[in-house]
This record gives sequence, C-alpha cells and structure tokens, in this order.
Amino acid sequence: MEPTTTSVLERALAAYAAQGYLQGAVLVGKGPDILLRRGYGHASEEHAVPNRPDTPFRIASLSKAFTAQAILLLREEGRLALDDTACRHLPSFPYREITIRQLLTHTAGLGDLTFSLEYWRVHQRVYHPPGELLELQLKQPRAARPGTFRYSNFGYMVLGLIVKACSDLSFGDFLRSRLFDPLGMIRTGHDDGRTVIPEAAAGYSIHRELVRAEHADAANGFGGFSLYATADDLHRWSACVLEGVRSSDGRTGTVTAAATGERGASGGTGESPSIRTVLASSDACAFGWARRRILLGGAERTVLSLTGDVSGFRAQLLLLPEEAVHVIVLSNRNLTPVEAIARRIAGHLFGEPFQAEERQALPEPPLSSPAGVYLPETVGTTTGAFPADADAETAFLARLAGLSAGEVSDGRFYPLFEEAGFDPAGMLAVFEEDGRSYLFQQIGYSWYVLPLVLVRQTEREAEYATGYVDGSLTLRREKHGTARTAVYQGPDGSQRTAFRRSGI
Repeated sequence: MEPTTTSVLERALAAYAAQGYLQGAVLVGKGPDILLRRGYGHASEEHAVPNRPDTPFRIASLSKAFTAQAILLLREEGRLALDDTACRHLPSFPYREITIRQLLTHTAGLGDLTFSLEYWRVHQRVYHPPGELLELQLKQPRAARPGTFRYSNFGYMVLGLIVKACSDLSFGDFLRSRLFDPLGMIRTGHDDGRTVIPEAAAGYSIHRELVRAEHADAANGFGGFSLYATADDLHRWSACVLEGVRSSDGRTGTVTAAATGERGASGGTGESPSIRTVLASSDACAFGWARRRILLGGAERTVLSLTGDVSGFRAQLLLLPEEAVHVIVLSNRNLTPVEAIARRIAGHLFGEPFQAEERQALPEPPLSSPAGVYLPETVGTTTGAFPADADAETAFLARLAGLSAGEVSDGRFYPLFEEAGFDPAGMLAVFEEDGRSYLFQQIGYSWYVLPLVLVRQTEREAEYATGYVDGSLTLRREKHGTARTAVYQGPDGSQRTAFRRSGI
C-alpha cells in the first residue's frame, strides 16, 4: 500500500472519530506487516482513558472462529471427527443425529433464545452455567430439521462443551494454552464475567447521548461470544491464518503447529486454521466465518468476515485471502458501523475513494416541524388508521419522548405499539424536546433515540444528520409544508422509507 493511501485512511478515520462516528481501535495489515494501527475515542469515558490498539475489547461472535479452531485442533489429535454426533462426546445431548460439522456450519436446526426479548430480560443479565443455559434452549422446539441453516449461538455453546469434554481442560484454559499463548496473544481470553481484565474497554450505547450499555454477563456467551481481544492480538491471529491459507502445499507450521507443539495425528504438520476449511466448505457461513464475493476496486474478490455485537461492543474482521489483507475494527460503542468502516477501508486499499463527509449544522431553524410517526406502506393496524389525528400522533410521540434509556433497551415500550395496534418494525418516529429533534428507530436488534442535526433544507425537503452514527434522515414535504415521507440512510448506504398517514 502506498504511503499516500495510509495518510488518506488516517485522515478519513480521524474525521469519523471527530464527528463521533468512531470509537475503538482499527488495524490494517498485509500479511505480517501493519499498514495502519490507531485507537480512537475513550476506553473509559468516566476516566477519559484513551482507546489503543492494545486495549482489550469484547469481540462477541468473533469468538466463534476460535471455538471452531479449537475443534479442528482436537480433530488433528484424533480426539474427534467432524462427522461425529455431538452426543458421542456429550452423552446427555438429546438430539442423537446432530453432528459436530452441522454445529460448526449452523445447520443443526437449533433455534436461538439469545435473540428473544424474554431471554435478554430474564437470563442474559445474570450468571448461568453453560449447561443450564443449554437446557433452556433444549426445552424449545427445534427451529428446523438438521441440514437447514439457522444461525445459533447455542450451537457454538455445544461446541464449547465438546472442547471441554474432549480436552479435560476448561474451555478458557484450552484456548489459552493451545492457541493464545503460543501465538503471543497475551491480551486475549475467555471472559468469565468475574476476572479483572486489565485496561479493558467499557461498553457504551446511545440514548440521546452517550450512556452505559446494559449489562450482559459475559460468561453466558460461552463458546459463542465470550472472548475479549485486542486489535494487536487479532493482527497476530490474522497474519498466521493468511500465511497458512497461502502456503503452497496447503500445509503450514503456523497456527496449528505452534498451538499443538507437535505433529498432528496424521503425521503432518496439521492443516492451516479454520479458514482453509471454510474455503473448502460449500456453506457460506461455516466454522465461525462468513464467505462471500464482493466488488472492491472494480473487481470481485473473496472476502471472509467475522462480525460481533454484544452489549456495548461491536467488532469486525475482514480477510482477503488472495491478497493477504486483513482489516480489524473494534468498538466499545454499540452503534459504531464497524462493517461499513471495514468495507470502506478495504475498498480504499484497491483504489476506491474514502473521505468522511463533514456535515455542518445549519444556523437557521427548520421551515416546519419534523415531528411525526412515519410507517412503512406495508404496516397495517388492528385498531384502524394510526394515528387517527394530529392530537393522537402528538400524544403518542410524547409517550415515546418520556421513555428512559432503560425502558428502551429493555423493550418496555412495546405496549405502546400494542395499544396503537401496529408492528413498529420499520417505523421512524421523530419527536422534539427542549428545542432539539430526536429520531426513535430500530437499528439491528435494538432501538435507539438519536439526536438529529439539520444540515440541509429546501422548500420541499429537509435533511438531518444523525448523531453518533453516520446516517441521515431526509423529510419530504407537501406543498403546504407538512412532512409526509421520511427516508433514513444508514452508514452502509441502505435506505428505509416510511410515510406519515395522510389524515394528519
């Protein structure tokens, strides 16, 4: 990569951080070489401790790649086979036909309670042994027949228990002794929710302003999303993975040999990390990784990615195996658009422009109030047209404005929609308070209240920038000035369009 490319990336990411869109650490590498390595914002807002590339972050579902690697190490030693049934190693596991390979590729047909509001409220906040959480999931009907893709954190919890059963070590100790320590990943580990992790970042969210993220006991992510790591350590991992993938004979003494300290059961040095297995798999999501072809710099390229999101933390790791490039974006704010940032960085490495747009607030007030409830055209109601009139809309927005951060994050606002008789999916609600405007909307699995800043307006249109996330809300007015159409554009360029009911 040319020095000018590095300087462009540094300027663009610094501008992102200055506008409040980036908080965390970014590292870009090519093979073992580091091209960019920076921290942004604070690891602790309370104590003004800066983020650094060696700051430990929770990495959420990036953990799955390490669980998969642990399984592959045990396979090399002859302790298990990928087509073994899970119950061979966990006799109490009730589904006798489910295999380890199906668990690794999310094709075991298991559901996932971790995405349910009840699980979040009741179970995720407090400690449960892994077996106890698994029992909760197993009481639920299976989501699909084995062989059908259904993403499942619980499938990886089962894999973590298999690692423990086959190694006679705890899950965390196995990863530490067989992967992390041999690779020099000294600030990476399994978070049991109790052990003090020196200099670890705290997690944050957004409710009008920066707030502490809701607590989620890290131990409950056992096997699926329980690890913490630094950008520096993930660079060490990525460089070894890419070296293994690019070795001429498909064998390598990098990660696997370093981790085992000996030859595999087959007598060779062992296969390269799970990436080679992913590349050979027919599944687009396997062994913790997602595989796809995307357009970068005018050419389609193979990209392998890991994405994580848990209680105030987001993480993204992109690997381009053919080019030996890796991009790591870690954040301790749950709205940082890590996927979009990593994608733009990768694109710039292959000649795409990358410039953070600096949007300035207009000094004048909006020509008309942005407040309103905007719903997708497909949303119907069980109580007739909602809202019935302007007074009903105003009252509804006042109730949304009165919600606390805890009520929003805990989903305690859903009765408001039940009373109104509509599904809030796709809704964009704008309310005003103390001279400021706020957008209430769902992003991913969670709901947020984001500040809005007017940055452009004409007689028929007003554009607002959303605070803390690189998005925008455009309101289109009718001739008499009332906003009727709302278009939200996210950091990845995706759009959501919603409409105000015509009776208002």
